[in-house]
Amino acid sequence: MATKDAVLEFLHLERSVAVVLNYKAKLFDKGLSEATVNRRLAAIKNLYGMGRKLGICQFTLEDIKGEKVQQYRDTSGITPEEYRKVLDICDRSLIYGIRDYALLKLLWDNALRPNEVSQLNYGDFEPLARELKMLGKGRQTEIIGLSSSTTKALLDWIEAYADKKQKEPLFVALDFKHKGHQITGDGIHKMVRCYCKQRG
Repeated sequence: MATKDAVLEFLHLERSVAVVLNYKAKLFDKGLSEATVNRRLAAIKNLYGMGRKLGICQFTLEDIKGEKVQQYRDTSGITPEEYRKVLDICDRSLIYGIRDYALLKLLWDNALRPNEVSQLNYGDFEPLARELKMLGKGRQTEIIGLSSSTTKALLDWIEAYADKKQKEPLFVALDFKHKGHQITGDGIHKMVRCYCKQRG
């Protein structure tokens, strides 16, 4: 914990640049990200800047540069128009298409993760209220509001698939090997990728 005396002692160090560079190296040794290291360096630079204004120290840390933060790939996703084209691929004359359409509607309209959707049971769906009950962080129940079109898509799926017990999974696999088993988050992810690839 930083005390007043410790801060003053730090600001009076004659080799402050070397000390901070050593600290920076230790942060990377701990496996911290570039953004985290940059934030900690910025805090120290601000401290030194204030120290110079108050006449406590004469050094500057401007020569210590922050690390370039890696830019991640674009995760903004596709437009609503593009997603509607994906939905159009679902052949709702087949049970696969009915299920997949409901899954795609639920994922898109409510920005849900595949793993969240895979854990839903029939009892979590309240069609009259147009709601889904879902376990959120800390095991707290969250209520997800549904659009009328998503509610209808879910009702179409429930009507198409016979098993409607409260504790049964809302979405199940339909292939011969896994038929009736809870669909996995990975399975949903692969399904989404397959439809998006078809649409290009």
